[in-house]
Amino acid sequence: LYECEEDILLVDFECNDDEGGEVEVNVTSKSASKKLPKSDNDNHVYNTYPVHLWTIIASYIYPEDICRFALICPDAASAIRSAHFWKMLYKRNVYSLPEEYKPISMQRLYGLRAAVIRSLFFAYEPFVLRMQTMKGFSLSDKDIRLLTRSICISAWHRRIVECSQQSRWVFFFKFKTLENLIKAKKITNVSNKTTTKHADDRLKFMDDVNANKDDGCFVLKASANAFTHINPTVLGARLGQLSTSLTPDTNTYQISLTFVDSLTACKNKRFGATFSSAGEVVQLTGVLSLNVLHWWYPMFRPSPLTIL
Repeated sequence: LYECEEDILLVDFECNDDEGGEVEVNVTSKSASKKLPKSDNDNHVYNTYPVHLWTIIASYIYPEDICRFALICPDAASAIRSAHFWKMLYKRNVYSLPEEYKPISMQRLYGLRAAVIRSLFFAYEPFVLRMQTMKGFSLSDKDIRLLTRSICISAWHRRIVECSQQSRWVFFFKFKTLENLIKAKKITNVSNKTTTKHADDRLKFMDDVNANKDDGCFVLKASANAFTHINPTVLGARLGQLSTSLTPDTNTYQISLTFVDSLTACKNKRFGATFSSAGEVVQLTGVLSLNVLHWWYPMFRPSPLTIL
């Protein structure tokens, strides 16, 4: 759903209501701007509808239909790029939420789209049910390809004491692909140069509804019944290899993560070498579950909101 939205070039719009809260729409009929090849049976006249009509229709679509709606036409796509659309979607579908996603925290425009999407996965029932299927080892081949040779930008752990007084450790490794890191760096450099020349552009930056600092980020989450020390040297390193094996008790797994520095990873990729004998190896034992969390997942920890 959301991967499809990222590739669409859209523009913002404004929705002007009259005093009664209704929108007056004038529909005009004209031939399509891009005519199809004519045939003997092709005498159709195509209608072009104003963007306000698509704005009204957009206020009734379900969250899971956003991508399909955006692909209808450019005006339909532009209707989902505004703050008005995301605020209406939030009010219609979101109820019980953490503090950071309650209505008082949703007044800002910066990053509004990402915040609404995260709130939907907290409270919108179809998305909540989808998250409940993530149990045990839900690591697909696509996830493994995404993890391999991604950069580890953060790592932390959490201790959980269950009702049986047994401790369980949850390890988190936050990754970002090299392509997204380079893209984010270029955007930051351009933003810094622009704000240096024009101080007023900072206010425009704060109104960026579609901003998302965690775009392209994902977290590898592993729950285990044994603690493992994570060496800080994994930060800034690439994940070269990920392997899993069943422990002798057949109840848990052992996860092996091999981290290499970026230069070594580039050389190995160039010459087709493997990562088994180089880099920092993290061995997680007694692993009960292993999942990949994308930025819209409830368990994903978003980056701090720093916009200046």
